Amino acid sequence: VPGGQPAVNGRLVSSIDFGPTVLTLAGLSVPKHVQGRSFIHDAPREFVYGARDRMDERYDIIRSVRGPRYRYIRNYEPLKPYYQYMNTPEKGATMKEIRRVHAPGLAPSDTKNNGQLIQPPLEAVALETPTRQWSILVLTANDCDALCENRLYLTRQIHTALGKDSERVIRRWVRPTPVSPDVWETLGPEHPGLEPWVSADLETLLETYSSTKFPEIEVAVFLADPLGNIMMAFPDDKVGKPLREDLKLLLKLSKLG
Repeated sequence: VPGGQPAVNGRLVSSIDFGPTVLTLAGLSVPKHVQGRSFIHDAPREFVYGARDRMDERYDIIRSVRGPRYRYIRNYEPLKPYYQYMNTPEKGATMKEIRRVHAPGLAPSDTKNNGQLIQPPLEAVALETPTRQWSILVLTANDCDALCENRLYLTRQIHTALGKDSERVIRRWVRPTPVSPDVWETLGPEHPGLEPWVSADLETLLETYSSTKFPEIEVAVFLADPLGNIMMAFPDDKVGKPLREDLKLLLKLSKLG
């Protein structure tokens, strides 16, 4: 306190207030474009606001507002883990210890997912759509055998079961080559809205991940968020009710898409 004894100030203070406070104490004027205010000389704040958008190479969309008694936090991507993978922190002692404890299952888990979380997510920015939709990625490398037809059928039923939320989700058939006209002439009308996604690179990325992480099973479907992060994987026995439950929960919790 200028000219007085040190004291504790219980006012709400935002980090943008430090600059104006120091300038005022130094007898300097605060530029008009500065949003902060002096927490010694100006009127107290009723609320302070916070945001989190980016952590190194990762995104995390969170907003908060704090009053004298409560803090409200809105997490727009609660599907993401508390500790996202980032190159620099992963090299530190703290994160190494967290990973060491979590690896054998010593740390408690509060996740409710049926599918397998992919940590860190596989990045495929090309999947991001202007309308910010979630993507169900159906993985088959052939023109469509019985297994392929079953995957397409089940994901179509899941998409339909989403009701009004179906507009927030797009189905994509990931393939290394285009669908032959004869096959599409039959499948196209049966699967309205299905988008053949021809990308040998993406198909290789998903196949490599599947064979590396799940050598004993075949991943049938991947799930990508509206920002193009491929963040869940589902084998054939999870394509149905388990996938539908996970997707409905994600759509309920997330405001993206």
